[in-house]
Amino acid sequence: KYISKIIFSNKNIKTKLESYIFNHVRGARETFISNEKKNKTKFIFLDIPLLFENNLDKTFDIIVVIISNKTQRLKRVRSNKKVSTSLFNQILKFQTSDVVRKKRSDIVIYNNKSIKDYLIKIDKNIKKITE
Repeated sequence: KYISKIIFSNKNIKTKLESYIFNHVRGARETFISNEKKNKTKFIFLDIPLLFENNLDKTFDIIVVIISNKTQRLKRVRSNKKVSTSLFNQILKFQTSDVVRKKRSDIVIYNNKSIKDYLIKIDKNIKKITE
């Protein structure tokens, strides 16, 4: 909580931290993809939290975005990570809007209901992609 408050209230610190982390994550991601290609892995799925913010969407063949409405997201982060409403709103300011995420994605999955509903949607879309 303390670190989040600092990061999301100081753009300079946030930018420096993200740059540092991004360089390390990028290297690990590239190594992972390279190894999977060598192993002739048919499909590689990656979860990239700042995909659009870092303009990485052009790097991949298919972009799947998971979207929940703001109320649902707030409810989840408040219960899972004990994030305050004000911090949640600060974080949202730095994220790509859902409108833009939808436009830049090939598949949009809405996650506003139960985990069971969400998993059914995931399975259906994985089948669509891999068939």
